[in-house]
Amino acid sequence: AGVAGEGSLPVLSDAAAWKDQEVVESCTVVCRLMRNLCVHAEDDLEMFRSFGVIRMLLSIAHLACQGSGSRQCDAEFVSKLAIASLQAIGNSLVSSAANQKEVWQLGWPEPLTTACGLSEGELARGGIVGMIAYNCLRTNAERAAEFARSEPGGVLVRELLRCTYSRVEVEDEKEKKLRQDISVWTELIVTLLIEKADLPAVHGRLSTLPADSRTEKVDTETLFFYFLEDAMSENKGTSHGECDALKLNNAACAYLATEFGLLLSICLEKRREEAEKNTAKTIAKLVQLLQVLASATASNEDPAARTAMRESGLVRNVISLLQSLTVAGKRNPTQELEAQKGLKRDLVRVIGNMCYDDRVCQDLVRELGGIPLVLASTAIDDNNPYSREWGVWAIRNLCENNLENQAVIDGLKAQKVTSAPQEMLDKGIRPEIDPATGKVRLNRDAMSQGPAGTMNGMGGMMGAMGAMGGMGMP
Repeated sequence: AGVAGEGSLPVLSDAAAWKDQEVVESCTVVCRLMRNLCVHAEDDLEMFRSFGVIRMLLSIAHLACQGSGSRQCDAEFVSKLAIASLQAIGNSLVSSAANQKEVWQLGWPEPLTTACGLSEGELARGGIVGMIAYNCLRTNAERAAEFARSEPGGVLVRELLRCTYSRVEVEDEKEKKLRQDISVWTELIVTLLIEKADLPAVHGRLSTLPADSRTEKVDTETLFFYFLEDAMSENKGTSHGECDALKLNNAACAYLATEFGLLLSICLEKRREEAEKNTAKTIAKLVQLLQVLASATASNEDPAARTAMRESGLVRNVISLLQSLTVAGKRNPTQELEAQKGLKRDLVRVIGNMCYDDRVCQDLVRELGGIPLVLASTAIDDNNPYSREWGVWAIRNLCENNLENQAVIDGLKAQKVTSAPQEMLDKGIRPEIDPATGKVRLNRDAMSQGPAGTMNGMGGMMGAMGAMGGMGMP
């Protein structure tokens, strides 16, 4: 097979050969033969390197994928040749460290980056290149770290993320399967890079890639945050079955908390020059990163991780943003943020998770004036589904074994009723604050029946807030 393949190289190097369909088909058969031999001769994979088969396969892949051949021959036949040569390369290195080294030395970044083809919609080739890259990186931490910091590595990760999180509706079953396969390699590669290199290196490389016209709608960093949220989900499944959720180390948690503060400063126009550029993209990154932090604060049971995030300003920044949203009508910088569905809920979710069994965070939230903001989140808010439930969770964690926080809530007095369910109003029931007692009182119109009632204590106040959709706090 090696001799036959070597014999085809001079032929394929001649542009005229691409006009002959039989030549392309014959070379494809040779590549498929070698692909199958790699599977059945696993103990003899070293021979593929010693006979120069790997070098030859990379050359064929380069000739088939660079595009010049498709102008001379039917594109379908050229595509089959490209796929067969890449499959043979992938099979040759699965269990051979020496072959992995040779493929990487001879094939990265070229011709593998060109062979990937995801930017041109070549999904089959992209999945195979993903397999090749993963198998070359998984056994060599130094190689993985170099890949994570390189521009070609960042471009490949970007293409994999873009394909995995494409919002395009796909009806073709074959294309669906190809995208599912790519999503598996995306998860394996990016998780490997986070573990063997580090998260800041991966994110830093993605954030500094040259502008790409196809990232106008969704920023590459936002795609990376989509991945992190998915990867940290418990009991997540892939086409290959269930797999463990990604666990971020303390340094990664601290880095993401710091990045949140930087994005927040841009959104609040503290850095005006940057705020004028790509505001929508910055907001999208902030919102998605907040969801990542909500997952990180929930899934990481190590108190040191929460400490790292707190010391990186996470609690302070979350409360600052929540406060800004509460008075959004008075501040233009947060009007676009106010419209983000679920933003307030996720802010309260982070506060609740950070305060779980953490006295320092409990006290910090109180000192920053965050308790009334959390109480106000229990109001019914169509733009923030489940905010009431997360608000109750946060209040529970704020008050657990913390008498000072309990005293703050017990000492709050209702100022006014801000809203009431229409169903209650339709039945003639109108909530109001009793000026004599300062407690919530439900009054019935003259035409309705039944006694009026009052609500006492902290439990009554909380119940009224849930029933009426919230009330103003001093």
